[in-house]
Amino acid sequence: MTNSTGIFGDTQDERNEYFTRVYAYLNLPAVGTTPSTATRLGITPANLAIFNHRYTNPTPVYPETTPDNLGYLELWPMHTSPAGKHNPTITELFHQAEKQRKGDPLVGLEDILTTIYGDIPKSALNTTDRAALNLRLKKAATSTNITTESNAKLVPIYLSLKHQIHLSIEIEVTYPGTKSKALQKGVKEAMVYMLIQAANLTTIPDPAAGGYTYIGDLKRGTLIKNFTETQEGMAALFVMQEKSKGKKGTLSNFTKVFRVVIS
Repeated sequence: MTNSTGIFGDTQDERNEYFTRVYAYLNLPAVGTTPSTATRLGITPANLAIFNHRYTNPTPVYPETTPDNLGYLELWPMHTSPAGKHNPTITELFHQAEKQRKGDPLVGLEDILTTIYGDIPKSALNTTDRAALNLRLKKAATSTNITTESNAKLVPIYLSLKHQIHLSIEIEVTYPGTKSKALQKGVKEAMVYMLIQAANLTTIPDPAAGGYTYIGDLKRGTLIKNFTETQEGMAALFVMQEKSKGKKGTLSNFTKVFRVVIS
């Protein structure tokens, strides 16, 4: 896995929210064990210990002279305080804890997490894990039989996850036979509908039966949907329907339902 800032966030605030969330998530114990003996994702204990130590050291040595004695959690309020913003020592220590790469031992949280994610078997990650850790979901396989409407336009096969950060999901459309995200010939609008349900439900309501709410049109093949804190942990179901440019504005069939857990 390559180190992408898209995983961790593009601002310090986004990265702080991300590190705070995954610190708790990665330390979830396996059933019948404790965090000190095993984690549900089977993370190498040595790597998890490095991550935990770099994230927080609640009993650091003062005055601080090396990054090893202050964790990211302790450096964050110092770095974001009015005095800390102009303190070159604190600034350097914070950036080392946050982003320093290729250290020996590993120092920056981004590099440590990249190593950890690379070691987790992909089969061990479920949809909830990938959403919580902001790891992109693999796109569903497309059909080899390209379906067309009467005007010979391509029918979109599926929606998929393009990017996810806290309480925000960006989805995109994939058309069979082309990499273009532009509206297909003869299409006026690509309308997206959504339904919220409990994450533990396994039933997928049929869009044709109603219950899905229109949330907007795809722009350049993508759409961003933001959520509230009360919706965190729920599942969002997305479908898309195309409206033609004809006089009657004929609608195509819905795409297959795309489901993602809100985190």
